[in-house]
Amino acid sequence: MRERQLSWCQLAVCLATLVSLAECGRASYCSKVENEGPSPPSISNIFQAKIEMKDKVRNKTTEMEMWFESEQQLARLNMLQESTEYDAYYSFKTQEIFIVSKEVPCTVFNMTARNELVVLIGKSVNGKIVPKDTMSMFRLNPEFGIKYVATDTKIRGIAADRWYSCQSWSEMSSELEVNWYFSKPGWSSPSAAPIPLRIEMHGVRTESNITRNFYHVYDFVQFRNYLESPMSVFQTPQGTYCRDRIRTKPLPDLHPIMTFTWEVIAGRAEALDSVFYGRLSYDSSQNMVRYDYREPESMYKGPFYNLGTLTVIHDFNSGVAYYIDGVRGNCTDQAIGSEFIDTNDVDIIDSPGWHLVELRSPKDLFRFDDSYQYEGKGMVRGLPVDIYISLRTMQTKGLVINVTYEYFILDESVTEIAIGKGQVGLGKSVPIELRITSYNADGSEGDPSFSHYERYNFFNFEVSDPDSSTGTDVDQLQPFQFDVGSCYTQEQRLNFVLKFSAINGTMKPKDMNLTELFIRSAVKVLVASDMGLASPIRFQHPQLDYDDKYLYLTVTLLDKPHVYSQFIKVDSSKNPTVLRIDDSAQQNNEESCLESCNTEVSSGCNTVAFCSGPNLPQGRNCLYSALFGYQKNTQGAYTCSVFVRPTNSSSRVSEQSLEEAWFSISSVVNSGQFLVPIVAGQGRSHTFRAMSVERFEIRPDVYNPLRGRHLQQFDAIERLSMRNPKRQVENKVSADDCALACLDETEFKCQSVTYCYDLGVCYLSEDAPDEGKTNTLDRARCNIYIKNELAKYRQLQGTSRIYITGKKPSGVVTKPDQCATLCDQRQQSTESNSNSTDFGCRSFDVCSVEGKQQCYLDSGHLTDDTGITGNRSECTHYSRSFVVDFVRSTTLTDPLFQDLKLFGGLTEDRCARKCTEEFGLDCQGYYFCNATGDCAILTLDAKTPPESGSGTGLKCDYLKRLYNPDGTKYQTTKPQTGEDSRVGLTTGAAAAVFVTTSVIGLVLGIVMLMAVLHSRGNPIWRDTKAFFTRR
Repeated sequence: MRERQLSWCQLAVCLATLVSLAECGRASYCSKVENEGPSPPSISNIFQAKIEMKDKVRNKTTEMEMWFESEQQLARLNMLQESTEYDAYYSFKTQEIFIVSKEVPCTVFNMTARNELVVLIGKSVNGKIVPKDTMSMFRLNPEFGIKYVATDTKIRGIAADRWYSCQSWSEMSSELEVNWYFSKPGWSSPSAAPIPLRIEMHGVRTESNITRNFYHVYDFVQFRNYLESPMSVFQTPQGTYCRDRIRTKPLPDLHPIMTFTWEVIAGRAEALDSVFYGRLSYDSSQNMVRYDYREPESMYKGPFYNLGTLTVIHDFNSGVAYYIDGVRGNCTDQAIGSEFIDTNDVDIIDSPGWHLVELRSPKDLFRFDDSYQYEGKGMVRGLPVDIYISLRTMQTKGLVINVTYEYFILDESVTEIAIGKGQVGLGKSVPIELRITSYNADGSEGDPSFSHYERYNFFNFEVSDPDSSTGTDVDQLQPFQFDVGSCYTQEQRLNFVLKFSAINGTMKPKDMNLTELFIRSAVKVLVASDMGLASPIRFQHPQLDYDDKYLYLTVTLLDKPHVYSQFIKVDSSKNPTVLRIDDSAQQNNEESCLESCNTEVSSGCNTVAFCSGPNLPQGRNCLYSALFGYQKNTQGAYTCSVFVRPTNSSSRVSEQSLEEAWFSISSVVNSGQFLVPIVAGQGRSHTFRAMSVERFEIRPDVYNPLRGRHLQQFDAIERLSMRNPKRQVENKVSADDCALACLDETEFKCQSVTYCYDLGVCYLSEDAPDEGKTNTLDRARCNIYIKNELAKYRQLQGTSRIYITGKKPSGVVTKPDQCATLCDQRQQSTESNSNSTDFGCRSFDVCSVEGKQQCYLDSGHLTDDTGITGNRSECTHYSRSFVVDFVRSTTLTDPLFQDLKLFGGLTEDRCARKCTEEFGLDCQGYYFCNATGDCAILTLDAKTPPESGSGTGLKCDYLKRLYNPDGTKYQTTKPQTGEDSRVGLTTGAAAAVFVTTSVIGLVLGIVMLMAVLHSRGNPIWRDTKAFFTRR
């Protein structure tokens, strides 16, 4: 250290000789001159320059670089001398000098105590060191006596003016002559004004009665009257910790509610082999934390062996940690441990050696404390940041090493707008990056080869404050972000819906626009009430819906946590017992003993022991203690299973069971005391009262309204419901089920359905929304699905098969679906009436004729071998799609069609039509081989289902029948067992059988005729008593 201090003293002497003579006195080495000629050029109070110093007496060169900013009171000097580099950072505001070198990362000096280090650029004023102005620094003030010397000298080829002075420096006992060289005004340079090019000084210095000559030449290269990097040039290097540095700017406070994504980069760039990602949601106001992350090769690591992302949720209200596998979905619940960054081990005074696990504060979560020093400002990922650094110890790979924690905090002038529900405008001063680096460049003392480096990047840093009323954004993380529903069975969940009305305020529920705020406030009321519901995590998936009058809050309530997940079991080999017996009881088993610790001990229970054997304490097998921890049992021959609570949550664990909680909620609602106050800012205050609460069993987990086979026949209008539905259908868990109920409806003609996906409620209506939607209501979580008559037709635009034949129109329509309705009605009339002379309808044209939309119906079809198809721009042709009545089920390779009706050379639609029309209800489905056009009809009397065989690899798809031609659901009538297969027939088919089977006998014919007459207008196959033999 002495050698380093001497080097800096030498540097100070050299630079002081360069430009800074402390006092001017009588010179004997030379004679002072009077001011003569033009004054030297002014030098900016902001500059940077590279300087080469040549010591002609010692034959030595030193390289220097200097930065100076008088207004900000900052300076920096870098010197490279004899392969040793030093950096001096001057902070006049804090009166500190930071000296940085490879040997010692940083040494801090006080300016007033080390005058030799500041004599170059500073002066003492009222006991403080302040920066000199640049003319004084360069000793170019008139009081020193400066003479202009006209010359044609060139410095490094640059035309220069020269000034001369004879000065003395009494503090250094030096007398010298100085020559300054400036570029001539006509010479262009990067800086507009004439710039200094060289300073030459030679003279004598007397020390200890010994006089020595010196001769120094200083060349200024790349002189700038501005700073190229004004933000960072005066800051100590990133990752440099300066012990005893004055803390000029404290770390910012962090918000109590945070959600962010982190990226972990471990190892130096040249050795980087992986990057880790995770997400953390932290809510200290609700005492809950959630992690989502994935470790390398986690599927091979215990205890969970998770295939994908692992979700870990800590509920400090109950002391339970939930581990959820993102792929399998299975869940493990256990007591919270101390292996995560959100937990803090707290010593217990009355239980030496035992620690409590507590939730860290927001600042403690990031290890923010008073040890951090402010380094200055910088840029990270293109963002302006404030930089803080702390020196800490870290244990890794069996070593305890010194590391620096260097945080990059978003500048307070910038606001991060995160994706999510956090409040806009609060994303200031949030962490952007953390770098953890081994402090000594050569590693720790125990292992010189060891070097440690980690980098954490933080993205999408979403923050909120609890109970905020500053806007319409969510005020807090919602409980459904801490989703632990998969950890509870269906029997351990209870679904209910609360119906609210506003009792004051002027805002209508549908205009409230405070969905998340209302949800949070309602859940808060539930937790804060005297219902014994301690943790908000018990309220899962809250969803808010509304109509013109009311709000509907749907919630899933979870059962209380399992008692074993709230305690840590002590190793039985330690023969443990409680530290002190505060109470005792006789219990039937270990679980009831633990449960009673939560519910029946009024004095507080943090350790519980379930014991067996002779001479039990107080004659009871369940021992309670308010203390944490255990001791070795030395009092008797009995043995105990000891359980200790890991968190100080005993005052919050007296949870009600599911049914008890439901009774409490119902009682509060029925009393009219369930009130939800909303303060929305700008003077908007509202209170909502729960008018009723209803329990229901089925609740869909996912909203996916546009998927489903039956929904293909419907068009969706989102966020609406029909005002006066015809009837409600219970237990329809999807919109597709609701659509099927409409298709199967026989009591009235169902035209539309309303499906509310939060409750799984289905409403059928005999009308559809009118043009002005006057018969609808706004419902945020409901959709209307309107029956689309065109869904089962193939459309060919610019084509006609009927109009071009000259057939007369069947009527004028305004929309094509009206023509489809006419076609369906004619076809259904034909099928239901065996005596009908109508031709039926399988296709239609809609053509614009004389300004009107004309509808042309026909029994023909695109799959017919006859008929003409022509191009007509004014027409669109629609042919019934028979394929839509079927769904693809399986695929066979080289199938063996034994008992099936086989046809060849067909299109798939022709195959579907043959199945539907020629085999009627006897057709269950068909196999179609696209490569060959083979069509195999599966009828009810097929005894042997087809199987895959061997051959050329021919692929054939099986399409199972779902619908009848009229759109109703297809239902098979199973044949009776016996010698003959029997199937149900339609009325038309029965009539045909009646004619062709007269040889069977008159009696059978009469019975069949009676059946036909009795069931006219209603297919006989619906009557399970009517069966006919197929020959």
